[in-house]
Amino acid sequence: MVIAGRSFNPMLQQEEVSSMKLRKSIYYFTPLILAPTLLSTASGQTKHLQDPLKRSTFSARFVEKRTPPSYQNGAIVQFNSVPSEHAEPNLFLYQGDDPREHAVTVWPVGANRVILAAVAVGTDGRISVSGAQYINGRRSAFLESLRPDGTVTNVVNTDPYLATQLCRMPDGSVWTVGVTTADSPTDVSTTAKFTNYDALRHYSESGSLLEHFLPRWGDDIDYVSKALENKKTILSAHSRSHHADVIYQSPTFGPDFGFAGAGKLGTKVFMQSYGKGLVIFDSKNGKLHVWNSQNATLTTWRTNKSSERLDVDGLAVLSDGTIFASRRGNDSTDVNGEVKGKRVREVYELQPGAHGVATWKLVEKSSQIPTSIQILGGDDSAIVFRTIRGFRRRLPLEASWSTVSR
Repeated sequence: MVIAGRSFNPMLQQEEVSSMKLRKSIYYFTPLILAPTLLSTASGQTKHLQDPLKRSTFSARFVEKRTPPSYQNGAIVQFNSVPSEHAEPNLFLYQGDDPREHAVTVWPVGANRVILAAVAVGTDGRISVSGAQYINGRRSAFLESLRPDGTVTNVVNTDPYLATQLCRMPDGSVWTVGVTTADSPTDVSTTAKFTNYDALRHYSESGSLLEHFLPRWGDDIDYVSKALENKKTILSAHSRSHHADVIYQSPTFGPDFGFAGAGKLGTKVFMQSYGKGLVIFDSKNGKLHVWNSQNATLTTWRTNKSSERLDVDGLAVLSDGTIFASRRGNDSTDVNGEVKGKRVREVYELQPGAHGVATWKLVEKSSQIPTSIQILGGDDSAIVFRTIRGFRRRLPLEASWSTVSR
C-alpha cells in the first residue's frame, strides 16, 4: 500500500526499528542491546536432540473441549476452550511427576457463563488465568490469580482488553498479548469503531497495569472503523498524522485478527520467560519479539519467508534464551505457492540474526526420538515434548525430556 508517496503498512510499520526502549508506550531509540545468547547468529553447525533423559506418563485427556497440553514450570497444563454455563472444573494440571489430574474451577463471583482464554503457571506454582465472564448477559474481561491449590487471590477487570495469551514472570507479574472490543458500537454487524491499542501489556501481581506497548495497527493509526457496504465489510484505518484513510476489505486486515487467535494453530502466539527476559513468537505474522527487562528494550525480528509453510505447534525457550520449536506441514510448495509434498513434523531452532531476520535451523533427532513429536515447553536446559500417536487420542500423554547438543 502507498500513502502520500511512501510505502505504508500499519501492521508492520514499527518493525523498521530494530530495538526500542519503551516505557508506558513512549518510544526512545537506543542501540541494540540483547541477551548474549540472542545476539548469536547461525554457526552452520547442526544441533541434535539427544536421547530422552526421562519420560513420564500422565492421564491428560485429549477431549474436544480441552486445549492441547503445554508444559509450564513443572506442570502439564490444559483448560476448557469452550464456554462453561455453570461452575465446574475447567482448568487441569498435572504437577511434577504425579500422573493424577488436579482439577480447578475458575469461576468469578456472580458469573453466569465463563470462557477461559489463556493460562500461565509461574515458577512458584501460582496461576494466572484470563477470560471473559457474563453476568446477566453483560460481558467483561478478567485477569485472575490463584494459588496452586486453586484459591483465588486476586481478580481484575481488564475491559475492554481481553488477554489471549499470558506469561507469568518469576516476580509474580504477568505479561499478556490480547485484543480489545469495539468502542460501544450501535450495531457491530453494520458499523463499529476500534480505537488503536497496545497489544502487549505488563501487569503487576496485584493487577495494576505497569507498562504497555506494540500498537495493534502501528504508531500512526488513531482508529479503525468497520462498516458494511453492499454486503461487504469495509475497514478504514484513520491516520493520526492526517494521511488519507486506508481502505481494506475483510478479512485481509481487520479488528478480529491480530492476537484474537493467540491460542489457535496457524495464528498462535507463544510467550515464555527466560531469566528476566521474555520471548514472544507471533506465528501468524512471522515475528519474534524479545523483551530484555534489564535494559527495558523490545527487539523484533522477522522470520525468513521460505519456511512459512510449516506451522509452529510448540515452543521451548531454554534458560539460556535459545529457542526451539516443533513445526508441521507440507515439505514443499509449487510455483504458485500451493502446498504439496508429504506431511512432515520436525524440530527447529529459531536463531535471531544481525539484520532483523530470524532463521529456522533444522535440529536432527536421535534414533531414540520418535519421528512425530510436539514440543510442550522448556525445563531449564531441556526440551519437554510429547509423542504424536496418530488418531489414537485417548492414549495417556507420554512426556519426554531431552537436551540439545552439537
